[in-house]
Amino acid sequence: MKRLRHQYSFLGIKYGLKSITVSLPGQKPQTYTKSDYTINSESRAYIDDSVLNRDFSTTGVYGALIAGYSLKGTSGAAAREWMAGIDSSFNATANNYCMTFVSWALNQAGVDSPNAHYAGKAIDWYSGRGKYDLIADGHTPNVGDTIFMGTYTEPGGHQVQGGYHAAIVIAFVPPDTVYTIEGGGAGTDVKVAKRSLSDMRDNSRIYGIGRNGGTGNGYVPLDSDIKVP
Repeated sequence: MKRLRHQYSFLGIKYGLKSITVSLPGQKPQTYTKSDYTINSESRAYIDDSVLNRDFSTTGVYGALIAGYSLKGTSGAAAREWMAGIDSSFNATANNYCMTFVSWALNQAGVDSPNAHYAGKAIDWYSGRGKYDLIADGHTPNVGDTIFMGTYTEPGGHQVQGGYHAAIVIAFVPPDTVYTIEGGGAGTDVKVAKRSLSDMRDNSRIYGIGRNGGTGNGYVPLDSDIKVP
């Protein structure tokens, strides 16, 4: 079982090997140790019990989010170099890396992953396993799911809805707000974004959801630099 060797900020929480520090809006940060499971109710709104019960392990969809947050504000080099190591067709410096980032984060947490750098290939992977749902059919994302956006035109002219961009869901706030962490084009940094299921702009339109085993809506991030594409 993997464990954190460093502290990462995530949803206003710092996860360490021996403690969790919770920074709630307008309150002094509070630190809880590994043996302290009596988190007050307000703090519990920001902490998933399964994280505590896993002894601060970095597995599952929350582990994928923690891994993703470890690259926030960087060019995602760790993810890009990892993909180049498993797929020689991927150029670590020139190719877009949104799906690469998703695949890397899931892989780091031991979640079954498409290990793909192209969103269209990942859609096929999820679909082939019965794990792909369409927004048009009324489905909404869970925490840790992969969402697929925009339309990509493949060589030959075939259009793939959802093949343009991919991201990992941090939280879903009904009826249509989605918070994500995501990579992007070459030369861009990993960011936290606020998106909408009702956004019909083609490059931002969310077409489908790849299920990664998460349940529930997740917790709204406290980051001060959330991007609105």
